[in-house]
Amino acid sequence: MISARNFRTKVSCLILLSIILGITLTYATEEALGSKPPRHDMPMCVVTNPKMIMYASENACKMTIKISPEYTRSSLVENGYKASVHVEQFIEMWEKESGRKALIYIDTQGTGGSLRENGYKLDLTSEEAFLDLPDVAITDIMLSKTVVGQGYATQISITISNKAFNYETFNLIIKANTTTIKTQTITLTGMKATTTTFTWNTTGFAKGSYTISAYAWPVPGEIDTTDNTYIGGTVFVAMPCDIASKTRWDPNPLLRDRGLPDGRVDYKDVFWFLKAYGSDPSKSNWVPECDVAGGTTWPPAPPDDIVNYKDIFWLLRNYGQVDP
Repeated sequence: MISARNFRTKVSCLILLSIILGITLTYATEEALGSKPPRHDMPMCVVTNPKMIMYASENACKMTIKISPEYTRSSLVENGYKASVHVEQFIEMWEKESGRKALIYIDTQGTGGSLRENGYKLDLTSEEAFLDLPDVAITDIMLSKTVVGQGYATQISITISNKAFNYETFNLIIKANTTTIKTQTITLTGMKATTTTFTWNTTGFAKGSYTISAYAWPVPGEIDTTDNTYIGGTVFVAMPCDIASKTRWDPNPLLRDRGLPDGRVDYKDVFWFLKAYGSDPSKSNWVPECDVAGGTTWPPAPPDDIVNYKDIFWLLRNYGQVDP
């Protein structure tokens, strides 16, 4: 039987011999080699010790590295690229030459490592090197309109993120001022974000300004809850089709000035409907407040992302109205 010291000596000699002959060594266990037999055109070096088998291929399409608990450091050079791994217990890697796929397993005792190939670097960090604290957050609120007619609808989009690695399920609450307008259950996998969009029908809401906010209920174990609340923009609920008090048009949407609703549907509102007619969100003359409804029957259907005859229908129906 070969002693551990003699085995290490023979391995060192093999590695030195491979460097002299220009052969690159890849390490694998017998079990892995049995499930993935080497190609016949590969130069082979076999050690009879049951713990380890070595084989080498100068231009192999795939390489496998397995390190038993007895070995704590390994270095592999292939085609001028070097992969270094440092572990305490066990690490297993499959890495394709093309760089398209890398499957890595490292147990909780590992200390990390890195893999470089074709100019890309993959760093490994052991599970014990950081704390995976539950943390959900709301990162954005997007309003489709800033003015909506009383009894009509507008869309609100909320972006939610799971900053931890475990999946989480939690409740999302959206409010207009202090009134809850939507409650939804959200499930997110680790390190993912999603955007949910819903339609707010303003029937029953008094005319006035409403600040839209969102709140994600903390998940078990969550410590940082500062990002669970997000205060968005303001939506003004006004008389239907009363969308402006000014007529300052500019090709740049950021420089346009409609002012606030002035309590009457008159020529100023007609000005903006004519400017936006025929537009959709992809057009430069798009004015979302002119997309009043997606139909011509009562109750009004939600907006349909186009300003057309349906919106003119509601404009004509409300033209001349004055807010009491």
